[in-house]
Amino acid sequence: MPRAPDPPGDASNDPHVAAQYAAIAVVSPTGLTLWHHPSAGGAYTLVEANDSARRIAGLDAGSVGRSAEELSERFAPFSVLATLPLADPALEHTSHGTFDVLDPSGRAVVVEVDAFVLGETSVAVMLREVTAHARAERERSALLGLLDDAEDAERRRLAEALHDDTIQVLAAANVELGGLRRRTGDPATVDALERIESRVRTASQALRSLVFELYPPDLGVGGIASGLRTLVDRLFADQPDVVADVVDELRAPPQTATCASAYRVAQEALRNVAQHARASHVEVRLSSDGDVLVLLVRDDGVGIGVDPDDAARRPGHLGMRTMRERAERHGGALYVRRVQPSGTEIELRIPDTPAGHGPA
Repeated sequence: MPRAPDPPGDASNDPHVAAQYAAIAVVSPTGLTLWHHPSAGGAYTLVEANDSARRIAGLDAGSVGRSAEELSERFAPFSVLATLPLADPALEHTSHGTFDVLDPSGRAVVVEVDAFVLGETSVAVMLREVTAHARAERERSALLGLLDDAEDAERRRLAEALHDDTIQVLAAANVELGGLRRRTGDPATVDALERIESRVRTASQALRSLVFELYPPDLGVGGIASGLRTLVDRLFADQPDVVADVVDELRAPPQTATCASAYRVAQEALRNVAQHARASHVEVRLSSDGDVLVLLVRDDGVGIGVDPDDAARRPGHLGMRTMRERAERHGGALYVRRVQPSGTEIELRIPDTPAGHGPA
């Protein structure tokens, strides 16, 4: 790998800057600019830029030592430095979205900007060229993420309304029916009231199951494995011949947001198995691959009837498409495979990133 250029001595006397810059591969399609401010009252000035950053932002040797305010007049993305508090290492990493700019040749390009705090006085700003299509996909993903949040909020509202109102009303009605049945001496009336009580209990149980489907247990408290075991018990309660196992091989509890995304995918996959697979054995396996959560749902049922790669695009496979979009929305991927001699395997791989640091 080519040697990183020596950090300029005059632009910064901070040895931390030199160490950090030397540790980063500067010959990269990603533009790297390094900035430094001399004191809490100072302004960020450019220390160094790699070849990609010089090409993207139109920088030259004369740009080194100039302030972010000066350079942002020519290249707007550098204006993000004005929003970064000085000497705040707690920021660590902030994404600033995308900018429509003209490159030095006058070509319209889209640049994605991220800032990384390197120390008390140093910041790296990364510049990545993305196509208009890629930006549209990112914006679509962000919008879907907002819709996902809105959907979860609405699910929670409905679940609470059903639990606090409808289910409680049904419970009270059943108590009154029981009291009425015990007070009457007419056998025909007793029989009629017992039938009504039974139907009310059935409706109440169905609503409780719906509440669980709408808003699962707090996965941050009980853990995803416990939540999945409860889900499996509920989904296969009326299929006693199905053996369903949840195997937990996680090294550490995942982030709550990661758990929620994986749980929703597992919920859809297991619902499909319960309704269509005619399986005798279902296995749900949780494991870690570095900082990636891996969820595997495998059954020995009749198997998927179409090419797994086409399933998400076919009519009637909305659930498959929903699972794939949810995975991609959170920076993950979904794989669907046929199992020999029969059955289906669904694998979800999703980055386990802290809230606010992962994809939208």
